[in-house]
Amino acid sequence: MPLPERRSRVDAEATRLVALGARALGRMDDPANSYYSVQLAGPEGNEFCVV
Repeated sequence: MPLPERRSRVDAEATRLVALGARALGRMDDPANSYYSVQLAGPEGNEFCVV
């Protein structure tokens, strides 16, 4: 999947999760390696990434 499309899908899912109570912590964007992710924390504080 092309990186711009992946960014769009990851951002949409992160936005959905934030609306459900998650907290956005950061983003990792590495175009040289075609990598993009968003780091979130759930309501209990457990951290996870949307890739």
